[in-house]
Amino acid sequence: MQRVVLLTLILLLAAFFAGAAAAPDVTLEFWTISLQPFFTDYVNGMIATYERTHPGIRIRWVDVQPSSRSGWRRWRAESRPTSST
Repeated sequence: MQRVVLLTLILLLAAFFAGAAAAPDVTLEFWTISLQPFFTDYVNGMIATYERTHPGIRIRWVDVQPSSRSGWRRWRAESRPTSST
């Protein structure tokens, strides 16, 4: 009886860890306004620390410059909520 319980526990743990390892990578976008070039090292350091402590998650930093009209247009176009259904 103990062997059956032990074998069942081992199989359940193996299935759990196999499912956790198969999780897809996620990329998050972090938008700021006019932080480059003054805070580039700081923000990249924060991103590197976050990615190191959260495996499978990548951060893409998008810094919009106020003098860039195309940047503002892109921000307006991409910041609209999208439906997941």
